Amino acid sequence: MPLFGLNPSPFSNREGYKEFLEMPLILNMRFVGTLALVIIATCAHGQEKYIQQSSVWVRYYLQARLADKFTLHYNLDERVLTNPTRQFQVFTHLNLNYQAKPWIEFAVGGNFNWTNSTKNQSLKVPEWRPWQEVSLIKSLPHNWQLQFRYRIDERFVHNNDKVVLTEGYHYNTRHRFRPQLSYTFKTANDKQIVLRISDEYMFNTGDFKDRFDQNRAYVSIQYPLNKKWPVEVGYMNQVQSRSNDDGFYERHNIRITFYHKVDWRKKEPAK
Repeated sequence: MPLFGLNPSPFSNREGYKEFLEMPLILNMRFVGTLALVIIATCAHGQEKYIQQSSVWVRYYLQARLADKFTLHYNLDERVLTNPTRQFQVFTHLNLNYQAKPWIEFAVGGNFNWTNSTKNQSLKVPEWRPWQEVSLIKSLPHNWQLQFRYRIDERFVHNNDKVVLTEGYHYNTRHRFRPQLSYTFKTANDKQIVLRISDEYMFNTGDFKDRFDQNRAYVSIQYPLNKKWPVEVGYMNQVQSRSNDDGFYERHNIRITFYHKVDWRKKEPAK
């Protein structure tokens, strides 16, 4: 009896396979040709749905301790597409973090960035982005730590027609959810190495065609050059909605971060 009302495969038994082999050559060729066309069409559809890209992100990240519970963060981030190589985005971030309790941290800040148009390389589209976030932190046994971060972006992107800038800005609200798991261990020379894995999901709730914005899966390792300069190298798989159709970009990003940790707290004078 056919399963789910479907005819069984001709190869589901020995007799069916024998019948297939005994078919005239022209029919075998038609079958193979039809199967090849189906596979090619499926692959072509997948290529249209997902445009593959690769890039390198390099950033300088300052973390300045202002007080026991306040830290100033600033970073400059350049993102370059490869194959062919061209500048894609430049970001500047500035934010103030408040460690209310060991398990919760608040932050408020803003970004200014520009993105190079894919149609006109000389067009740089600016964006102003104030944002707020809260992070929940849980220390786990054996040097593991779990963090959950929620951030809300208020995005003001300059209007453009993909060729030139036009008058005004377009506003959109974006929500970002990122769980992150990290593991810290010490080397023989007492240096702390940190492994991180995270996944960040972003979606839009403002005046925007696509509700889904992007997803970033990330894995990295951080190694301290010295007490003030840790460096982090990681790989990010980024899937982002395309604004001009219902497809996506899938980007394979290498991210290199140079952290700069300084302490700007007032030192008490020696007695």
